[in-house]
Amino acid sequence: TAVLSGFTIQNGSALYGGGIYCEMSNPTITLLSINSNIAENEGGGIWLSYSDMVINNVTISNNSSSNYGGGICLNSNSTIAIINSILWNNETGISGDEVSFGMDGSNSNVTISYSNIQGGEEGILDNANGGSVTWLDGNIDADPLFCNPDSGDYTLAENSPCVGTGENGANMGAFDVGCDSILSIEPELIIPVEFTLHQNYPNPFNPVTKIRFDLPEDADVRLAVYDVLGREVAELVSGRVLSGFHEVIWDASDVSSGVYLCQLTTLNSVITNKMVVVK
Repeated sequence: TAVLSGFTIQNGSALYGGGIYCEMSNPTITLLSINSNIAENEGGGIWLSYSDMVINNVTISNNSSSNYGGGICLNSNSTIAIINSILWNNETGISGDEVSFGMDGSNSNVTISYSNIQGGEEGILDNANGGSVTWLDGNIDADPLFCNPDSGDYTLAENSPCVGTGENGANMGAFDVGCDSILSIEPELIIPVEFTLHQNYPNPFNPVTKIRFDLPEDADVRLAVYDVLGREVAELVSGRVLSGFHEVIWDASDVSSGVYLCQLTTLNSVITNKMVVVK
């Protein structure tokens, strides 16, 4: 049984388990930050198979996978106990942003207590693949108020809901308070200041990616995908769209590998980004 403690796993990539790949092992991990990792298939942060894992005071954030489990993915008779931890802002192309059971999640179980899970219990994908969820006391679903996650700083603001709300009054996550109180503003109350087409994520991808765009005002919008010869292969949005932040998923299952152009058009603007499908 291995014990992993006191370091950061970030910017990793793999087919399975962008941060940690665990097969036929029973590790305990504590005081770890697992962030900004990518899995081309399952388990952006952690992937388990025939394993039993305990995580305590761990922060898992901003990881992504193309299929199941942006944060954690369990397969094949695996269990994981999550205590005093934060799973926030992980993404996946299919379902189960924070925790999911994979293509073979049979006889797998996740037990969660005194942790901050984005989406709450409904954010855990208990699907037909055979896994189960044990949801215990002390869990919350609230913006953890990281000090500066865009710069890799996952310490907690003084007014974070994760401060002192873990088991026996411990903090949730890998880090203590690292900055003064900050204001949490609900994204839906913010209006973008400029017309923007963000780079799709993940990129390259197979076969699903997310495309985000921002509108500072209501507009007639067309969002379409073209091949390098200029032929349209998909129309994703067409019509009147309200101001705000928007997200569309493109499933490229029906196209071949290669470079594609994503184009966002309004009456006054045209923005184009390159996307890469890898199969």
